Amino acid sequence: HWAMDASNREDYSWLLSEAATPLLRQATDVVRTKGNMVGLAKALRKGISHSRAAIVIEQAQLRLRARSKFPNAGEMFFTKRGLEQATGRGIALYKAARFASCENVADICCGVGGDLLALHDRSDCGNFNTTGVDADELTALFASHNLKVGCTNQAGRTEVLFQKFESMSMDGLDGLHADPDRRGSASNFQRTVHGSRFEPSLDQLLHGSNNIKLAAIKVAPATPVSDAWPQQIEREWIGDRHECKQQLIWRGEQADRVGHRIATCVDDVGGAASFSIPEASVDIKLPAADSVGAYVHEPHPTVLAAEISQAFGQQLDLRPLTKDVAYLTGEIADHPLLQSFQVIEILSLNLKKVAAALKAMDVGILEVKRRGVEQAAGDPFLKLKLSGSQPATVILTRFDGKRVAIIARRVSGYANKTDGQ
Repeated sequence: HWAMDASNREDYSWLLSEAATPLLRQATDVVRTKGNMVGLAKALRKGISHSRAAIVIEQAQLRLRARSKFPNAGEMFFTKRGLEQATGRGIALYKAARFASCENVADICCGVGGDLLALHDRSDCGNFNTTGVDADELTALFASHNLKVGCTNQAGRTEVLFQKFESMSMDGLDGLHADPDRRGSASNFQRTVHGSRFEPSLDQLLHGSNNIKLAAIKVAPATPVSDAWPQQIEREWIGDRHECKQQLIWRGEQADRVGHRIATCVDDVGGAASFSIPEASVDIKLPAADSVGAYVHEPHPTVLAAEISQAFGQQLDLRPLTKDVAYLTGEIADHPLLQSFQVIEILSLNLKKVAAALKAMDVGILEVKRRGVEQAAGDPFLKLKLSGSQPATVILTRFDGKRVAIIARRVSGYANKTDGQ
């Protein structure tokens, strides 16, 4: 338990009251417009204590940072750590949809409520319960408030409990979601991929979910499989259009892809594209391509994190550009977990030659991608001054033992989007 002392409890109860609302609005306006923070602090301290002024300013800063994850962040409350660990709305909605048929779901280590809000909204049926559990008193307090302002569905019953996982009863639960703390005291507040150092530990969560119809335990994307894990699980790596965010261990009789690895890209409203492969097929090794094809493709970060890019390439009739670089090559391929580039010209990795070629192509907007070559090789390309009108992509990589620059045209991004990539 991380309980607040009486003074902190009083300050944060005040922060949640209507008395703090105009001050939060004032602070948010100053933070958003990059105004005078010293002046803001002085103004606030004329009417409230130094400690309350500090938490008002902190909350204003956190609310602005939270807008990318929560559409109504301006009404919610956050801790710094809770916001960093909170699941964004799109991924939370995707996960919650799998619990739609579960009547009683617990969200362990619910944090400020990223997943809890979506779990509450998982069904239109009124006969279900959702329980958030967190061992930090302030976090639980904020999660309880966030439920009131963040839920779109008024049906169902949801509550937040301030307690440790070890002391809660699992009786009556048919669904469990857990996001254990990966920066607990056992690891000196440094992120860890080792399940034994999670709080609660991965072993505790796996044991506690033995008889649950559907359980999802969030671990680090790089957490390796252990012999101590149950055999009947599915492992899913989930991300947005730009990166891999989390790995989930799914288990229970309602887990419908047991024995598979899944890579999933989720949009802002919970829509998803996935690639699933049985564990028995993940060790496929494709030969490197004999030549660079008409297109170069880059698998989504979730495909790479799940280490299934070879099987992915085989399904799409693509080959690795080289054995230890993630790019695939071949003909045009249509899959939402690929971003694709049409090859225009292949040159040695020489800045002057590439710059001359780009100028001849009337390029003015340049995207630089790099895999298999050092960062220093890419930096000069980012600084190129081009005055043309056409967009292009330069892919700096290796092929046939040599460093090359592939000039290409972007055809699609992940989830088949071309804008904003």
